[in-house]
Amino acid sequence: MAAKTALTIAVLFCICANSMDAAKPLPSILKPCPKNDPNLDECAAASGNFAIPKLKNGVPSYGIPPMDSYFVEKIDLEGKDIGVRFVLSDVNLHGLSNTKATLIRIKHEPLNFNWNIYLPVMQMIGNYESSGKILSLPITGKGDFNLTIFGIDVQYEFTCDTVKKSDD
Repeated sequence: MAAKTALTIAVLFCICANSMDAAKPLPSILKPCPKNDPNLDECAAASGNFAIPKLKNGVPSYGIPPMDSYFVEKIDLEGKDIGVRFVLSDVNLHGLSNTKATLIRIKHEPLNFNWNIYLPVMQMIGNYESSGKILSLPITGKGDFNLTIFGIDVQYEFTCDTVKKSDD
């Protein structure tokens, strides 16, 4: 989730930069791709891969938080099929600045993005609470957790609407 957020920020800045009137210039780490570029998909992936490691410390002037570590206040997970709920809190994610865009496809009408990203390793550190039952066994717990995940492949698709603002 956090890896997708970081890549979303980086690539959207890069793609949209040439088609919007920005109040301030883009940070130098973001390389815009012209939307009529015949190699837009490759440009977007290269721009995203260039920007992501440089977003490790964030860009405070644009409200972009640090990627390493990336803080998430709360993640609520409920496995309805198995009847268990996990609430993760005060989670710090490490390793997001190593995310790589392996494939980006962009369509203009409607504006649609398909991304494949790869994260070699991500570590999550925080607090957890669990409750529920598996079969007839109660599952409850509370405490600290440290989770390391290797080889994360993510496929992400979303569609955007463009909004024309007034000239004010």
